[in-house]
Amino acid sequence: MHLKTALLTLALASSSLLPAQTFPNHVPPKRSSQIQNGFGINSDLPREPYLPWNRWWWTRMFDAGVSWIRIGQYENSSDPTSWDWVEQKRGVYAIAPEVDDYVDSLLENGVQVQVQLMYGNPMYTSRSGVKPDQITPAPGTFHNDDRSMNSVFWPPTTPDQIAAFLRYVKWMVNHFRGRIHYYALWNEQDIGYWNPWGNPEEYGRLLAAFIPAVHEADPQAKVIYGGQADPVSDWRSARSMSASVPRGSMSSRIIPIRDMDRT
Repeated sequence: MHLKTALLTLALASSSLLPAQTFPNHVPPKRSSQIQNGFGINSDLPREPYLPWNRWWWTRMFDAGVSWIRIGQYENSSDPTSWDWVEQKRGVYAIAPEVDDYVDSLLENGVQVQVQLMYGNPMYTSRSGVKPDQITPAPGTFHNDDRSMNSVFWPPTTPDQIAAFLRYVKWMVNHFRGRIHYYALWNEQDIGYWNPWGNPEEYGRLLAAFIPAVHEADPQAKVIYGGQADPVSDWRSARSMSASVPRGSMSSRIIPIRDMDRT
């Protein structure tokens, strides 16, 4: 008998001796609070008029067993946790009470939260000659590529702009201390969300300042590195960041992760 034929015959004979396998016809659903290591999603926060708080979509996340959520952007624009929403008057920081309700509802249902801290703020990063002392965040209808003078996709790059951004970062981390433990810097900064079009060196320098600012506000917090559209530019950002961060200061406190939009 040919060797392959003999092996096939033996395999079939062996399988006939095994007990028949049975599979359940129903798998009981599990909620977020029942799952320790589940899957994660990127989601907008409830916001009128398209994703209101009183619709089922929000609570269905808990029914679906979502264990992680990344928040911070709304339809590729800014969200109530973004810089232009939190600091609408120069030096005054505030979050709408409903945002705390949204975050608390996630935590109470067993969902871990990662928040992206971003984008620019026209009071500091506008390309116009005269910068306002007060702004009104644009509705969730704008999108990259937006290179208008007051676009929030102009990043903080000068020392004064970076210092202003870090004040927002520290305020946010302190506000959510004990509730949110994971923070990321920006979203897809290697393309049109970082005007005029991605700059790994600029991002690396901002990240080098971002990391200690987060840990100063909450020593237990973790910094998430990721959210890029193209992983090739990771190396240039990391090289720029490492030139500004003392060796060993990051250790296990910065976590690489792929963009949750794309996984």
